[in-house]
Amino acid sequence: MATKKVVPIKLAKLAKPGTAKALAPPKTRGWVTKPKPFTSVSFSRWGDWDKCPRYAHWKHILKKPEGPKNDAMLRGIFIAEQEEAYFTGKAQGIPPDIHKAHHKLFKFAKSQKTLMVEQNWGFNRQWEPVDYFDWNNCFLRIKVDFGWQDVKKNVIHLKDNKTGKFREQDNDKYVMQLELYTAGGAGMFPSAKGFTSELVYTDLGISYPPTEPMSYTMSEAKKLQKDWDKRFGRMVADETFRPKPGFYCSWCPYTKSKGGDCEY
Repeated sequence: MATKKVVPIKLAKLAKPGTAKALAPPKTRGWVTKPKPFTSVSFSRWGDWDKCPRYAHWKHILKKPEGPKNDAMLRGIFIAEQEEAYFTGKAQGIPPDIHKAHHKLFKFAKSQKTLMVEQNWGFNRQWEPVDYFDWNNCFLRIKVDFGWQDVKKNVIHLKDNKTGKFREQDNDKYVMQLELYTAGGAGMFPSAKGFTSELVYTDLGISYPPTEPMSYTMSEAKKLQKDWDKRFGRMVADETFRPKPGFYCSWCPYTKSKGGDCEY
């Protein structure tokens, strides 16, 4: 019996350069120039800005040094490289740092003809795909660790790998991250009927959500785009970057107690 040919869901075409809405340049008041605003965003940038606008500005706009990466960061980078090598066939066998609870998922994903690995998605302000490295037109950048297309059901499955501690107090942020991936999926795969998204703690053997991936229809994904438009809109409109002293100061490399330039 002849096997059916897998026909991947078509990706959206890249938008033409120059179609993104231009952001207003920084305003001046007398001889003082206002801080340069954000002109491009990502989940990590937004997360930093949401915690402390000043920290985000110093880190991403002014590029102030944060010091060397700690052991946990270096370990995360190493495991991510192992994962990519496995999915791309550069390494044989599931990496030893991957918890046995995720072996079935990794094997299944690798078996998919529509497997996506280390995807760099770029979008303009209208959620139209643009080149990730188009510094003039790319407004939003999303990195997807792996996923695949269920061609029969017309559903896109997206996975984000994480390492290290799982913090229940960050559940709201985890949900928001998955929602952004889904919103991006709607831009990349406009003909899809639905999406699932999930955080995979590769070294801990747990996933978030813990029971099953979050699931969305295309109409729900479009609504998520509007929700993120509002969040990103507030971020790029910020021209003051006021500090937000509090819980996160103890981890901030710019804090006064660590010899940084911040007064807190």
